[in-house]
This record gives sequence, C-alpha cells and structure tokens, in this order.
Amino acid sequence: MERNYEEVKHIDWNVVKIPAMINWVMISLVFTSIVIGQQYTSFLEFTDLIKRMPLLVLMFPVLIVGYIIVHELIHGMFMKFYSGTFPEYGFNGPFVFAKSDAYFSKSSYIILTLAPFIILGLGAILLGFIIPIVGVWFAIFMGSINLYASRGDVQAAILLKDLPKKLVIKDEGDSLYIYQSIE
Repeated sequence: MERNYEEVKHIDWNVVKIPAMINWVMISLVFTSIVIGQQYTSFLEFTDLIKRMPLLVLMFPVLIVGYIIVHELIHGMFMKFYSGTFPEYGFNGPFVFAKSDAYFSKSSYIILTLAPFIILGLGAILLGFIIPIVGVWFAIFMGSINLYASRGDVQAAILLKDLPKKLVIKDEGDSLYIYQSIE
C-alpha cells in the first residue's frame, strides 16, 4: 500500500490541541442539557433519591469506565466493518484507543470516528426517556462524558472534511497518517 501512496499529513494527537471552539461548544451543550433536564425532573429529586439509595453514587465511576470501553469498542467494530481487519486496543497515558493496520477511505474514516459520538449520544437521550428521575440525570451525565470524550473525534472529522476525497487514512491510535496516491 505505502509504495503507491505518499504521506501528505501526519496528525499526532499528543501534540495537537483541541481548539477552544470545540471545547466551548461541548461545554455549552452540557449546560443546555442541564437546563433542559431541570424541565423534566428537578435535580433536588435526584439528590433525594441518592440520599435514599447512596449506592447510586457508585454508578458514576462505573458509567465512566463502561463508557470508555464501549466508545473504543464501537470504533473497533466500525474499523472491522470497513476493513475486515481486527483492531487493536491500547493506552497512551490516561487515554485508551483503538487502532488498525488497515487503510480507510476518507468517508469511512469520518463515519468510524464519529460513530461512538452519535451512537452513545442517542443512547444517553433514550436513557433519559426510559428511566424517570435517575435516567434523566444519568443521561445528562453520560451525555456530558460523551461530549467530552468525543472532542478529539469531532476534531478529526473537522480536520479531514476539507481534504481531498481520494485520500486514505491509517489510524495508529495516538496518531493519524494520511496518504494520497502518487499515480
């Protein structure tokens, strides 16, 4: 593959900073969801429920760890779907990532990078409708985690959207290699 292609861009996620605009949009969405959540059920109802069932507090760290695992598994499922190659998973400091030896078209890579953001975001919304009181606030919590954790995925999609369609992308987990055909 690399003989017919030349590298045109390398994105090292350890060096790239998330733009302030993405951070502000995500923070705004979190606050908006809290305001909307208050319309459905008071936060005081939720705190009263926690006082009656203090073990609910343990759900927050369980949800964070579970979210991270499911987020990366979704990336991996889409990597497998688009390439037929099983992904690998790893750690880089506090970050968990899925990576693949496969090369992806630009469109398939944008889909696989945004898939956890969309799927888990919809899951959080459904949770809020299915489970009264607790579900609304856990949905807001999960939605907040989703927004925060997906900032890099959103940034990757933004960085790729203006590049030519005929590129291929290799995801090394902590960096992206973008190639174009030399033919």
